[in-house]
Amino acid sequence: FFFDYDGTLSPIDVERSLAYPPKKNLDMLVNLRSRGFITAVISSKDCNFLLSRSLIIDGIACINGVEIRALGRVIFDERVFDQGRREIFLRLVRETEDRISKRAYIEKKIVSIGYIVGISIDWRSRGDKPFEIDELIDLFKKHSFVVNRPDDMPFVDILLFNIDKSSAVEILRRLFDLDEVIYFGDSFNDVSAFRVANKRVFVRHKYNKNIKLESDYIVGFDELADWVINYSTTYN
Repeated sequence: FFFDYDGTLSPIDVERSLAYPPKKNLDMLVNLRSRGFITAVISSKDCNFLLSRSLIIDGIACINGVEIRALGRVIFDERVFDQGRREIFLRLVRETEDRISKRAYIEKKIVSIGYIVGISIDWRSRGDKPFEIDELIDLFKKHSFVVNRPDDMPFVDILLFNIDKSSAVEILRRLFDLDEVIYFGDSFNDVSAFRVANKRVFVRHKYNKNIKLESDYIVGFDELADWVINYSTTYN
């Protein structure tokens, strides 16, 4: 059982410091593992954030799979080590902080060896969207950095390089020698993971009610834990 984090395990409409899964979702993860299922989280958040969220799971793929932790191993995408690209990215991050840090929260996506490989610009707790956002995005795009801007969402993710969640699903599948993966997600960022999973569950909430993704099941955010437990009993 592989899960996205924001909007799937944890509410999407809260700021970073409050983004914790409800207890029933944490208990659901423990229940799955106690019955021998492999569990993992694949998220755009970095590992420092996810590891602080009391997730009792077998594997974790951070920043869409830039860093993967499982079975006592840490795996990095080799593009993390491109120093020249990192220096340009860091310069633009500093410019972004100088211009809008008082009107938006800038979350740095940092791998465990200390390199910044992405940021999230989040204004959901600071009011209206900063007017400079579009200009700053254009600066990052000019240097071929990757911008993920979900429709109608009060945040934007910018990454050092393009990576989608499908590679994380496949790596974790091979590491654990899994015959079947069921993936849970709530946004277009999960489409690539849906593509390579055996079963796909779209988690519905008020912020994605206008999104249509090809999936096998649709489950409400508040119903997720009960649905997973009921579904998993079909394997027993």
